Amino acid sequence: AERLVVFAAAGCGIYAFTGPSLETLFQKYQGENAASRALVYEVPRDSPNGELQVDSACIGKGLSKALFWLTGVGVLAAMIRNPIEVDTAVLESPPGIIPFPVSPKSPPVDRSGGCLISSLLPPAPPPTPLSMALTKYHVVLLFDDRWAAISRINHELVQQQEWARTTHGVPRGLARDLHGEHLWLYSDKRLFELTPEREDRHAWSLLMNLTRFDDALEKRKGVPHQR
Repeated sequence: AERLVVFAAAGCGIYAFTGPSLETLFQKYQGENAASRALVYEVPRDSPNGELQVDSACIGKGLSKALFWLTGVGVLAAMIRNPIEVDTAVLESPPGIIPFPVSPKSPPVDRSGGCLISSLLPPAPPPTPLSMALTKYHVVLLFDDRWAAISRINHELVQQQEWARTTHGVPRGLARDLHGEHLWLYSDKRLFELTPEREDRHAWSLLMNLTRFDDALEKRKGVPHQR
């Protein structure tokens, strides 16, 4: 039977509420331990800007959906199961974490003068982004001093651009036109349009590197042959 699912992010957890209709969706999640029954995944650090977005998958079947959650440790990326056969297995396991790119201006970490314990600890993660938006093949992150585009296929940084506050103002957020391919970046002074062009041209080669040969072949069919 067809099921509806509603995702919600709060603190360090992401929750999924499933049911046959909107009228009965939340009935089984009432009472004691309701939150634990809906909990899907937890991260060790939350984000003050914990945006949650669902979009059509850039690879795979046409009806496949992908979920992206902006957390304090990175962007959680996961495929949503289709069909959903078990309420507790809504996401494909395990989800991936897209790490935040380090700013080009960040000084290198020097651990030579620290104690042994501090030298064994992992470095602190970069500051969390102010906002997140999706294109068909990329995750765009807006930071206080730059914006960055990361591949949705291999989770690697593709482009990073510094932000000139004196000229463009204080960055505020990203917004996507759900009825088109437009992506908007806005500050307290100005509004900018980010337009992706031919962002799928390397998709097939990235999939080849990931040994996803069937998906690579499907993407290669739409790329013009080069002489």
